[in-house]
Amino acid sequence: MKTTNMRFFNQNGLTLVEILVAMVLGTFLIGGVLEVYLSNKQTSLMQNNLSELQENGRAAMNILARDIRMAGFHGDFSFRTNTNIVDALPISPSLDSIVSGVDSGQPNYWTAAQQAAVVPDTDVITVMFARPCGGKLQPPGMTNPSSPIPISANAANNCNITAGDAVFITDNSRADIFLATNNNATNITHARLLNTYGTGANAGSEIFPYFINSYYIGIGANNRPALFRFDNVRPGLGVSVQELIEGIEDMQILYGINTDADIAPNFLC
Repeated sequence: MKTTNMRFFNQNGLTLVEILVAMVLGTFLIGGVLEVYLSNKQTSLMQNNLSELQENGRAAMNILARDIRMAGFHGDFSFRTNTNIVDALPISPSLDSIVSGVDSGQPNYWTAAQQAAVVPDTDVITVMFARPCGGKLQPPGMTNPSSPIPISANAANNCNITAGDAVFITDNSRADIFLATNNNATNITHARLLNTYGTGANAGSEIFPYFINSYYIGIGANNRPALFRFDNVRPGLGVSVQELIEGIEDMQILYGINTDADIAPNFLC
């Protein structure tokens, strides 16, 4: 009897059910990977935004603190009643108000257009100070109240006084604030110094650039709130308004006031 040898082969490929199961498992796996990726991306964006916010806040506080710490600095001069503003400044500051603050929209040094630039319900603070730069009047001093003011080249580079800048000069008992009228930093020209410097200043008198800066919240170039600085000394020039820090939405300032003459402030407003 003739016999037939039969060969059995293993099945190749996948069944439809196996393919469907693999597709479902793959979908869950890809979905999990995407979820992790999107979650990490969102976390990274939040951390970046938070870091930017914190950095902007620190930078704004550093800028404000630097000027506020200097408020009222006039070298060794302390007799305010002897100070004469001789050359017409754009505003008429009083050294009795070295720091002043207002709510937006209230009267201050500014024009109505400048006040309109302030975000409603935010505060404005104005500080006045002289910046130390090592400037001293060189011999023989000023022969008369209209004489140019010579200072050393090194001090001139540090002071960087140009035309239109406010300048504070004092010999510790007298003082004047005036506007420089030229760009020669080593030989400053100016209007005639009157009253307190009726005979001119002596060699050795200290010379400082003088600042009257206001800080406020306005709308920046990217249509977002930002911290601005306004130079009250040079309001007509393009550099008078500077956008400093973007993303600052509000500024509220409390002032310590001493009402019982014990030096320490006991009232906040």
